[in-house]
Amino acid sequence: MRKEDSGALTFLAATGEVADQVIGLEVPAGKGIAGFVLMSGQPMAISQPDDESGFYAEVDRATGFSTEHILAIPLRFRNDIIGVLEYVNR
Repeated sequence: MRKEDSGALTFLAATGEVADQVIGLEVPAGKGIAGFVLMSGQPMAISQPDDESGFYAEVDRATGFSTEHILAIPLRFRNDIIGVLEYVNR
């Protein structure tokens, strides 16, 4: 979910092996695939995100997780994009 004051994205919910580690983590405004989706409003599907210049690897570093695939979709409420839904790895 996007924080109104800073524009950062905060993990509010997660499932999977590192879910408890990502809840509450923040991705700075405009950073990463989620930041791009938030700003552009365009969904993205990426394989091998390590090869993407816009990939924000800090979450993987903080959790020890290895992101291999990302499907990111903007979350809209009325006319505003309020967050990003990401499906990571299959």
